[in-house]
Amino acid sequence: MRRRVQLITLDCAIVIAEEGSFLGASRRLGIHHSALSRRIRDLEHSLGTTLFERHQVGVRPTPAGA
Repeated sequence: MRRRVQLITLDCAIVIAEEGSFLGASRRLGIHHSALSRRIRDLEHSLGTTLFERHQVGVRPTPAGA
């Protein structure tokens, strides 16, 4: 089964990569950080790969996320 990815979700992933954190990206996008995290977690699940390495001080795109 093929799932469609919403463009807003891809935009969120780009902003996360630019900001280097979910919190910074959520502030820039004007959405709650837990909603943003859930959106990206669902995207990663649907793609079957991790897009970001999560660290206490922020995130970095994985090769798949880059």
